Amino acid sequence: MLSLGNQLARETGWNGRIRKVVDATQWDDEDLRFSWEIGRAAQQGTEELVQRVEKHVGRRLRKRKDYDLVQTIGGVGKVLAATIVLETGGIQRFKGPGKYASYGRLVDARRHSNGKLKAYNNRKAGNRYLSWAFHEAAHHACIQQSAVRRFYQRKCAKTNRLVAIRAVAHKLARATYFMLRDEVPYDSERLFR
Repeated sequence: MLSLGNQLARETGWNGRIRKVVDATQWDDEDLRFSWEIGRAAQQGTEELVQRVEKHVGRRLRKRKDYDLVQTIGGVGKVLAATIVLETGGIQRFKGPGKYASYGRLVDARRHSNGKLKAYNNRKAGNRYLSWAFHEAAHHACIQQSAVRRFYQRKCAKTNRLVAIRAVAHKLARATYFMLRDEVPYDSERLFR
């Protein structure tokens, strides 16, 4: 859609909402009409493929116990649960909750010595999609769960809100490790005392 809008703006000087442009048959420029039709067909084909992939993945995930366990975390729906489960793989490959949180880019990458910052370790190591999923889960958990909200507010009083959300995401990742390893549902009161 963005590509089509950019092309329309370049060729005609049009400036508006792309979704409101429906009928390209009235345009004088034959090349622009043709390009618009091809772009719309590609967009619709892509949307159909995405729907097929989502349906297939949804069918496969419904059979997995870890998918259901991750959805017990308040604020984690189907998309976040699918991301967490599929990007994690087998939980047995992680030696502990710290290694799992590190894989999710939820640990500090700075190295200090004698009170001075010496270096940043590899900040891009780990899985960025897992990091995104846990940050989104943290935002939703702060809204939906009172125990998480209290923890978040205590952290915000000490530091800024981005660090506080990251702390919540880190705790959720550690909890997810134990949930998947022991096959137990999520308990926010136990995690956020």
